[in-house]
Amino acid sequence: MKMKLFIIATLALILSASCHFKIQSSTSDQEIFSQFQTFMETFNKKYTTIEETKERFEIFKQNYKRVEFTKKMLTSHQEQPLFEMGITKFFDMTPSEFHKTYLNLDISHMQRLKVLYGENEIKPTFEKGAAPEAHDWRESGVVTPVKNQGMCGSCWAFSAVGNIESLYKMKTNNTQIFSEQQLVDCDKEQDQGCNGGLMDNAFEYLEKTGIMLAKDYPYKGRDNKCAYDQTKVAAKITTYKFATGKSAENVNENDLQQLLFENGPFSIAINATPLQFYLWGIFNPWFEFICNPKELNHGVLLVGYGVSGNTPYWIIKNSWGTGWGEKGFFRLIGGKGACGVNTYVVTAEVEDI
Repeated sequence: MKMKLFIIATLALILSASCHFKIQSSTSDQEIFSQFQTFMETFNKKYTTIEETKERFEIFKQNYKRVEFTKKMLTSHQEQPLFEMGITKFFDMTPSEFHKTYLNLDISHMQRLKVLYGENEIKPTFEKGAAPEAHDWRESGVVTPVKNQGMCGSCWAFSAVGNIESLYKMKTNNTQIFSEQQLVDCDKEQDQGCNGGLMDNAFEYLEKTGIMLAKDYPYKGRDNKCAYDQTKVAAKITTYKFATGKSAENVNENDLQQLLFENGPFSIAINATPLQFYLWGIFNPWFEFICNPKELNHGVLLVGYGVSGNTPYWIIKNSWGTGWGEKGFFRLIGGKGACGVNTYVVTAEVEDI
């Protein structure tokens, strides 16, 4: 406690003596520093040195200004913004740090994906009838609790396992929590653990091995030596399939609603760069360059869709803990391919053991 007070007091002195901070708006250093203190307390941020604390405050301040500017832009382009941006647990990270740590989806081989689309595809059957205006798989108890990948670029593993857990529940009516750490440690032929991977690669690996339970192979949030135990495999993956659109690129979003309604949650890839500062609401990038749909960098789980007023949206499960977004979920505007939501859509087929 004494050290924390010492750091805060020292930072206050640094602030009073500084003149190199270039503030472009009416918000003062003191006001932003007060927010920084609240941020440290709220998210239990502990920095080891005064220099590190000062550095993180400088980043915090830059992000504060960035969000302040973006919110003004939002107000000028939307009469009533659909979402809120603000201080999240990532507010002391530069955009490049955030990207390097959390957005490590290995989506560089799109030509390979286009080939796979033709080999393993899933299309709407309408056997359940037409999809309703809104559908949320959370309401059926199919979606397992939100997890936290921590400081490990394992989003791809959480997306894949989230898909498997939901399908397992739908098939067996039992809830099981499966192991992301097995994928992080053992799926090394095509994926790179905390340095990134891809959901279809994960399914391909699991076709050969099956998947263990999290209680038998708990998550550590770092790369470790593989500790796979075949005797503790709890489910098998028999195959995986991609949703297919024209030219094997983007799925029509009406078809995607139908597929989601018929088959359960899907693993998808998105551009999550703007979500560093997302708080709540329906994220709507008013210009494509703000969330380029071709720059996919994050694996998540598509769990539903709905309409608010006249605004359609997707419901997406993330892996940044329940303290982020809408209790770990977020909503993304529908009907416009926002952030590449309909570009990479894949699901496994699961069997109990």
